[in-house]
Amino acid sequence: MLRLRLRNPHNLCYANATINMFLWHGMVHERQLEQADTYGQLRHPLERLRQVGNACLQDIPFWLTLLQQFQTFLHTRFDRQQDAVEFLGFMLEYARPSAYAGLWQSRYQFGPAVCVADSGHPLQPITLELNSRGLQASIVDWHVQPPFPYAFCQAPRMLFFQLKRWAQKDPRRPARKDLMPFPFEVGAPIDLPIFERAQGLHVQWQRYRLVTVLVHTGMHPWAGHYRSILSGFRQLPNGDTTWMTMLTDDGREVRLCSSAEMQHAISNCYLFGLCRDS
Repeated sequence: MLRLRLRNPHNLCYANATINMFLWHGMVHERQLEQADTYGQLRHPLERLRQVGNACLQDIPFWLTLLQQFQTFLHTRFDRQQDAVEFLGFMLEYARPSAYAGLWQSRYQFGPAVCVADSGHPLQPITLELNSRGLQASIVDWHVQPPFPYAFCQAPRMLFFQLKRWAQKDPRRPARKDLMPFPFEVGAPIDLPIFERAQGLHVQWQRYRLVTVLVHTGMHPWAGHYRSILSGFRQLPNGDTTWMTMLTDDGREVRLCSSAEMQHAISNCYLFGLCRDS
């Protein structure tokens, strides 16, 4: 169980929610992977943060410096709310944990050769189009998008997908949030496409599991409030196991997520964290 209470004196919910998600990914696989694999260069700062238990990031020199570096990277003020997905990408690039190492490509056939049209690594969340059919359907759409198919040629142990919830129809106005319901089920199996061969176009499907979800309340990514949903197995008194769903929030330990909060999350989910099945 994650027993961490991160306080928020002003506009730090984006960092609190993201760190809770990142921590939880490592805890889900703590029996299979070393912390150095799941947390990379952030292993020791995260260990100390968990030992403190009740903390404010800006009161800890390491985290204050990291937040300041992130704000400098964005050329913005320290006291402003930020996009949690941008912070996650910044944090993963800093930590470079091996569990997120991988490679995706878009390939096409040109005569006898297979060529690469596009490529990227999972240290940055992969963007998915918003639809009403859910996460698996969006991943299939990402795979078959024209003009060429996308898939992984090196499958990571863990990765994140983000939804395109914000659209800017008028460049003179800020981007607005699309509240379209996006059904998901924490703990659900999700299959990702993996190229079968180094130079081929055929894919096989690798089983992952949805373990974290970032929820944003508000109409703009740099305003409003961020929380995260965490999921994992819980052992019942009779020895059986059940999948539990928990919610993080500023200044509180994780607690069970209510059905009303899950319903709210369906129209406000923004980021999804997946871990590969062992």
